[in-house]
Amino acid sequence: MIELDPLLVVGDVPETDVGKIRVGAQATAKLVSGAVIVGRVRFVARDADPATRTYRVEITAANLGNRAPAGLSAEVRIGAGVGPAHFVPVSALVLDSAGRQGVRYVEAGGLVAFAPVTVLEETPQGLWVSGLHGPTQLITVGQSYVAEGQRVRVAMAPAAAGANGG
Repeated sequence: MIELDPLLVVGDVPETDVGKIRVGAQATAKLVSGAVIVGRVRFVARDADPATRTYRVEITAANLGNRAPAGLSAEVRIGAGVGPAHFVPVSALVLDSAGRQGVRYVEAGGLVAFAPVTVLEETPQGLWVSGLHGPTQLITVGQSYVAEGQRVRVAMAPAAAGANGG
């Protein structure tokens, strides 16, 4: 016999993200069938799988009417807090002299600055990152050829200029 309500959703979380997940956090699972179920984290492993260095996470979710069968694959999202995030192209990421991953941007007065960022989510279109504050003039072309403190002249990319009406 299989108990399908509540449904147990099991997944593995990378070691870089396990510290962000808490028991009781809300989670959603989009099943391969297209159905979406909502539940809560009930367990987060404290020891990693030695082969994959991932941590087991279990989510319980109501499955009224047993709509979702056991064994389906799913894309799972777990709430890990709320905070500011910026969407940046993958190509904007650079390493600073200390080896930290981040982005270069232009401060007031045209000076180049570096901000370390944390990748929150990766999509085919780009990355959601934390570590930037407020509106930011991100350097997306030539960011590897400038250094912090260097003065630059800002030119908007053609697509961005057109989007702003000029």
